Amino acid sequence: GLVEWRGCFPWKGVEGWWSVRSPASEAAPGAGWGIPGRSAAPQAALGLDEVAQALDKGWTLPARWYSDPDVAELEYQQIFAHSWTLLCPESKLANTGDHVVGSSGRVPVVVTRDAEGKLHGFVNVCRHRAHPVAMKDGCRKLLQCRYHGWTYTLDGRLENAPRMSREMDFDREDYSLVPVAVDTWRGFVFVNPDAAAAPLMDVHPALEPLAIERNPGFADWKFRERWTYPIQANWKVFVENATGGYHCPTVHTKSFSDAFITDAHVYELVEIGGLLCQFTPYHAHRANTLCGGSTGRGFRLILLSPTACWPPAALAPFRRSASPPALHACARP
Repeated sequence: GLVEWRGCFPWKGVEGWWSVRSPASEAAPGAGWGIPGRSAAPQAALGLDEVAQALDKGWTLPARWYSDPDVAELEYQQIFAHSWTLLCPESKLANTGDHVVGSSGRVPVVVTRDAEGKLHGFVNVCRHRAHPVAMKDGCRKLLQCRYHGWTYTLDGRLENAPRMSREMDFDREDYSLVPVAVDTWRGFVFVNPDAAAAPLMDVHPALEPLAIERNPGFADWKFRERWTYPIQANWKVFVENATGGYHCPTVHTKSFSDAFITDAHVYELVEIGGLLCQFTPYHAHRANTLCGGSTGRGFRLILLSPTACWPPAALAPFRRSASPPALHACARP
């Protein structure tokens, strides 16, 4: 099955994604999704050079980076506003009219499949009064805002705006949905809030060679269900835990460490091209059990830093996509 986790964060300001008097060209990706009255900490004030030197010596990030709202704002602006996020398996967008809703960073998104078979990604906000144009995954010929009935085609064009013809100088062509970037890889669909983002493979050129070498078996995966739940922590805490195997021999003695070899001389940690990966074979006594599966594939994790990871193993057969939590550890869902 495929299981998804997402950090929780509150719905913040909507300026920039909707406005009857603002053409789509003026709505830059990421605009309007900052915290009102807050600006990101200047990068120079964070002592990035000193932190990099400390990391090289084995130290962790400064404690401030896990709780300071200014640091979180900088992360939103510099990382999540321009990162590729794993949205869904491509099988969920197989037919004309299929659409999937989700989020990337702070931005609510919807991806559609049009009649020509092309995928389109948009900010999931009506250009009129900021209501979503799609409330959930589904299949429709058009996307329609339930607030005032503005209707959009599957490629984002405004098809109908009831009674707006009475408005002076109103032109439907000025109010298409705001686009986000969409890409696919090995049966997965990715989105990026930055509509001008470089293609996924340009950003992560090591991903395909790694998949060829390690054979994670994505072609055999089938979508089962989607789970969304909050992580009560700063997003970096979870990523650091998920990408570190140091705790496995003690914390997961009867689960992970029972199924897989966690000896330091066998367990592989691979960092290449923005990817954080871990690989290790099954224990021999687990090779032919329900939790063991094939000894040839083993474990497990490919993290497309910092927004998506695949742990392809019988013990944990799911993919994950991450949205950063709220500024103060985690907000209420």
